[in-house]
Amino acid sequence: MEVHQATVGVWVVRSTGKLTVRVSNGERPRHPLRREHLQIALANASRPGAVSIQRIDDEHANAKALWLTMG
Repeated sequence: MEVHQATVGVWVVRSTGKLTVRVSNGERPRHPLRREHLQIALANASRPGAVSIQRIDDEHANAKALWLTMG
């Protein structure tokens, strides 16, 4: 029997004129990482003027993969 425990963490930080939402999904070493779907709703937050997404995964900002390709 396989038991899946949630591995998603969400942090929200507010500063003057800025709201940062950080989402992480991690797993223990040698365990496959599961894809998770999230919907985030922020109560009492004004409509964003700009949004950016930064990823660290197999295809984005993967320092180990780049290092391996360099030999």
